[in-house]
Amino acid sequence: MVNADVVVIGRGITGLSSAWHLAELFQRRGTERTPRIVLVGPSADSSASIRCAGAIAGGQFDNYSRVSHAHGSDFAVDFWRFGDRAFDAVVGWAKTHGVPCKTQRRVRLATSPAELKEMEIAVAGLSAAGFASRLVEVAEWLRHGGGPVGSRVVAVQDDGRRGGWIDPRILITELERGVQRMGSPVTLSYSIAIKVETGTDHVLVELADGSTIRSEIVVLGAHLAIGELVPDLKAALVSVADQWHACRMIEQAQPGNPWCIPGTFWSANNGYEWGLAKQGGRGILGGGRYLRKWAGIEATTAINELKIQEHLERNAAQLLSGVDCRVEPKSGAADLDCRPCDELPIIGPTSGTGRVIVATGYMGAGLTQGFLAGQCIAELIATGKSDALPRRLWPERLRTLES
Repeated sequence: MVNADVVVIGRGITGLSSAWHLAELFQRRGTERTPRIVLVGPSADSSASIRCAGAIAGGQFDNYSRVSHAHGSDFAVDFWRFGDRAFDAVVGWAKTHGVPCKTQRRVRLATSPAELKEMEIAVAGLSAAGFASRLVEVAEWLRHGGGPVGSRVVAVQDDGRRGGWIDPRILITELERGVQRMGSPVTLSYSIAIKVETGTDHVLVELADGSTIRSEIVVLGAHLAIGELVPDLKAALVSVADQWHACRMIEQAQPGNPWCIPGTFWSANNGYEWGLAKQGGRGILGGGRYLRKWAGIEATTAINELKIQEHLERNAAQLLSGVDCRVEPKSGAADLDCRPCDELPIIGPTSGTGRVIVATGYMGAGLTQGFLAGQCIAELIATGKSDALPRRLWPERLRTLES
């Protein structure tokens, strides 16, 4: 039996951010007794975070109109602000710790009259709430130096400098190094958690190596595996298969094409297709899961599908003009995303004693929002509150729970 104050399960962006911020808060407060933190999980190389494309963005991946329609305009403002804070937080940490990161424009391309109508509603709501967003006709977009668009595009929604690319491998590596440099109070265990049992004044975490940790609080940042450790949440965590591909962005007839500026992040077709410019003339093409069986929903495995790769490459040529996006051979990556049943992240303490805190389901914005989720969790543990975390994201919304 090992005793700890906090156990953090998961070595992806959420777990590492939670451990780093918690240790940093405890050290800064200079308490008489330094709380002991145990970080549990296999190597960070196995995490979903380190395998992701590296796209970061403010706001939310889905447009504002979808959030406000489903959850109300008041919450949509809070949720959008949470996304902006997450973007600022991860970019700021990356710059301070030498992680390669480029920020540029976040652009949404309307490809149909219905999508254009939705953008009009979204921009009106964003503008009324004080967020920088504008809807631009194609001719005006080009006149003011926007990237030339293809035949599918009927209008452009420009959300300002709220897009970016970050190197996920270096980000995760530096976070883990930062945690290790903290030394005490952080201890690392490379085993896998197989059971979490909550008592009235403690939580027991059983590990695959046969050991058990007794802790005051447990943080679960273990992606879809949270459903196995907290069965009450399993039905709410929906797996979705998706894929993305590295590509060469070859400029044609227009040197300095805006679509090739590192950090430019665009999406189209209601977010089902997206792309990102990286450094050195490289980029990412992603999406297309509507071509999978059941649109990838409730998939148990994710594999690269050639028809999706070819579809993304072909459609990019109809979206971006003056740049040829050629997928690099054998560059594809496929993974399972976690999309909660009500399409909102789940971040906060579970029912009962509140000794188990979960964070997952970032709806395509995991690298951005997982970082802030970790910071918010650290604040909850250290101070009892986190002003940046909307209460609506707590898991209590998913069933009848005691506060």
